[in-house]
Amino acid sequence: MLDLRSLDLEEIGNALADQTGYEHRWLINPRTGQIAFWTADTGIDGQTPVDLDDPDLVGIDPLPSTPAQPKSSTRSVPEPSLQRAAPIGDPIS
Repeated sequence: MLDLRSLDLEEIGNALADQTGYEHRWLINPRTGQIAFWTADTGIDGQTPVDLDDPDLVGIDPLPSTPAQPKSSTRSVPEPSLQRAAPIGDPIS
């Protein structure tokens, strides 16, 4: 079983935030927790192309760039003091 304390959370965070393109992929080995960086040209080790269908590795998909905002059924009511305007001709101090 994977020991969660062995995970590199900074590297996983980088993988989740990386939205730079489809020519590369962040992968994790679910048994060991090891993170790997895959590119289409050089694979994981920088020399040997690797098939992404390798059952030992799972892709880490990036998080959406903007989180969905929940719809709210409430409306905000402006502060009453902000609704008053200065009378025309009076200087604003």
